[in-house]
Amino acid sequence: SKEMTTSTVDLFIYPVGNYQLSVTAADKAGNIASATAEFVIITDLPHTVSDVETFYQQKQISKDARNKLLPPLEQLQRELKLSDTIIALAQKARDAINSNAKLKPAVKTALLKEADKGLAKLRAGRQELITAKLNSFNKQLDNLLRQSKTSQSIYDILKADSNYLKNNL
Repeated sequence: SKEMTTSTVDLFIYPVGNYQLSVTAADKAGNIASATAEFVIITDLPHTVSDVETFYQQKQISKDARNKLLPPLEQLQRELKLSDTIIALAQKARDAINSNAKLKPAVKTALLKEADKGLAKLRAGRQELITAKLNSFNKQLDNLLRQSKTSQSIYDILKADSNYLKNNL
C-alpha cells in the first residue's frame, strides 16, 4: 500500500516575490529523495483589486479601509484603459505614416520624428498616471497601518502588489 501525505499551500497570503519550494520523500526502505523548484508570485491590477476585496470579504479589513484602498486602483484601471487605447491609436497612425510609400523620404522622416515624440509623451503620461495612483494607494495603505486598521501581513502583501505594479504595468 502507498502512504502519501499531501498538502496545499494558499499563495494568497504571500507577497509577490521569488520563492522556493522544496519537497522531500522517503520510502519504507529509508531511501530519501528531494527536489526544489523556484517560482515567482506576480500580480496585475485586477488581482490587486481582488486582493483588497478578498481581505474585506474575509473581514480582515473594514469597509472603511476597503473604501479608501479601492478608489485609486479602480481609477487607475479606468484611466489606463483610456491611455492604452490612445497610445494604440497613435501607434497605428505612426505605422500608417511609416508604410505610406507615396511620402517623400524627408517628409516621412519628419512625420515619424513627430509621431515618435508624441508617442513618447503619451507613454510618459501613462507612467506618471501609474505612479500617481499607486502613490495615492500607498498613502492610504500607510495611513491604515499607522492607525492599526490593517495588519502588518496584509500591509506587506498590498505594498508588494503596489510596488510590483509600479514596475510592471
